[in-house]
Amino acid sequence: MNGREEAPAARATLPELDGAARIFNLEQLREEGMPVFPAHRPGYSYLLHRHHEDEYEDTKPRTSASGVIICMAYTGTHIDALCHQADDLTLHGGVPVKVAQTGKGFTRLGVEEVAPIIAPGVLLDVPASKGAEDLEQGYAVTGADLEECCERQNVTVEPGSVALIRTGNARGYWDDPEGYLAGLGMAACASYWLAEKG
Repeated sequence: MNGREEAPAARATLPELDGAARIFNLEQLREEGMPVFPAHRPGYSYLLHRHHEDEYEDTKPRTSASGVIICMAYTGTHIDALCHQADDLTLHGGVPVKVAQTGKGFTRLGVEEVAPIIAPGVLLDVPASKGAEDLEQGYAVTGADLEECCERQNVTVEPGSVALIRTGNARGYWDDPEGYLAGLGMAACASYWLAEKG
C-alpha cells in the first residue's frame, strides 16, 4: 500500500446508457381509495383549494385553479429512510432520535441521503416459476423460492444488481385495499439470501 487510495471504478452515466438500457417506473398510481396501511391513513387526497370562479372578473377573464395534495410520507411506492425505525430511541449508527428528530422532520438519515439507484436489474417472477399468476394471500417468499426462480428463469443475481421480486399482490388485489394489505411478502430468509448475493 503506497498510502494512496485507488480510484473507484467508473460507472456509466445515463446518457452513456441510452439505448443500452430499459428504464421501468415502479411507482404505483396515487389515488383516493388506494391501499394504505392503517397507521398511515388518510393516505392520499387531492383537494381543489382555489376554483376558477374565486378570482373571475369580467375585465380579467383569465383565471387559475390550484389544488392541495395531502398524503402521508409512507403512501405509495417509496424507499424507507434510515430514520424511519429506531431501537431503544436510537437510530442507525447510534444516533439518538432526539439529535435528529424535529417537528418538521429529521435532520439526519433522511431518504434524501440515499443516492439514486442506477444498477443492472433482474426480475424474479416467483408466481411464474411456480406456474401461477399470483401467490396466495399470506404467502412468505423464501430464499429457496428465489433460488428456484433463478434456476427456472435461467438468471443470476449478481453483486451490485437490484433484484425485483414479483408476487402478484398488486395485480390481484390493488382494487381491494383490505385484501392487498392482508397480502404477502418476503420471509427473513429471502432477505438473507439476497444479502449473501450482494
